[in-house]
Order: sequence, then C-alpha cells, then structure tokens
Amino acid sequence: MPVVLTTDGGPHSAETWALASAEQLFLSMIPAGTLRPLELQAAELRVAADLVAIYAQVQDDERNRLTNGIADDFHTDPYLNDIVNVVKVAVAGTKYKDHFDKQETINWVQTMCSQHIIDMQHVERLWHKDKGENN
Repeated sequence: MPVVLTTDGGPHSAETWALASAEQLFLSMIPAGTLRPLELQAAELRVAADLVAIYAQVQDDERNRLTNGIADDFHTDPYLNDIVNVVKVAVAGTKYKDHFDKQETINWVQTMCSQHIIDMQHVERLWHKDKGENN
C-alpha cells in the first residue's frame, strides 16, 4: 500500500523517503491483494538501504543551497543516474531484472524519484523559511 508522507513537524528523514520510494518502485510488480515474494521484498529493502545515502545528499545539498541564499529551480538530474544504478544492482540476478532493464521502466523510475526529490527539496525550503533562516 502506498505511503503518504505528511509534513507537520519538519522534513522527513532520508530513510523515510527511501522506504517510501522503494515501496512505490516495486508496487506494480505484483497484483493487488497478493503477498509480496521474499525476493521482491529483499530487492525493495536493498533499494531503500542504498537510497538513504542519495536522499541524505539531496537534503544536505538543498540545505547548503538555502544557507547560501540559493533557491532557484529544483535539481533532480545530479541524482538520477545513481538512483537507476541502485535499482539495477538491487534486482540483478532476480526475476525482476528484465523489467527494470526496459527503457520505459527506467524512465518511470526517474520520473517517480524525481518527484520525490522535488518534494524533499520543497519541504526543505518550507521548513527553512518557517525557521526564519536567511529571511
């Protein structure tokens, strides 16, 4: 079941974002209402574990940009190749590899994770403004 992250006490941790992204990436792999195979759950957890470092970097980069008074367009491109690589490594040797090798799937991974990155950056900006930093 998809997770809805609400922001009422500041930004979510990189781990929370990583778990939400990984779950969403693998949601379409099984029919609704069925149990997720262990192989799928293991790949999902590998993706989440490796996304934590990338998402922590997203948050750190955005905080640094805000501290330096930079709040222009959202930036997702620097992170997308690493995210695709994380997913490909996680599914290597599994029955899900072929699915994640398809260009349309790679495009979807990039689109979905781009939105999560934009959401993270947006929340950082709101939280930064609420704290009154650099205003």
